[in-house]
Amino acid sequence: MLSYRPSELDDCSYLAKHIRKADLREITDTAGHSPLEAFVAGYNASLRPLTIMGDVPVGMAGAVPVGPSEGVVWMLGTEGIKADRVSFIRQSRGVLNEVCEPFDWVSNCVDKRNTLHLKWLSWLGFSFLREVENFGINKITVYEFARVC
Repeated sequence: MLSYRPSELDDCSYLAKHIRKADLREITDTAGHSPLEAFVAGYNASLRPLTIMGDVPVGMAGAVPVGPSEGVVWMLGTEGIKADRVSFIRQSRGVLNEVCEPFDWVSNCVDKRNTLHLKWLSWLGFSFLREVENFGINKITVYEFARVC
């Protein structure tokens, strides 16, 4: 069964070495970051970064403040999430609620090609606001999404 705990900086190195291909594609296509840069940036900028744990770290999530009541929510993971999909889905709402606690609402963008992420975000209660073309370094199409906390 998966659980979650406050993130530690060392989690970033492990997770970066084992990042899911879909997550790697999204961070390189949008921001041009390496996996380690993405995890460390998220860890440092988030108010309460959380690590999703199995036997080893399988993901990290957080929300970065961008205004007095708004955060940019993010999550990156490894293939280890698939080892216990049911537990991951059940834990997702708790993780989201905890990282979103200080905000009135959170938002971000997701790669249009990633249909699994789109379904998961919808299940978590996010609304898709608009489609944005030519986004990021590699000019991909993304959907902006948001949720009231």
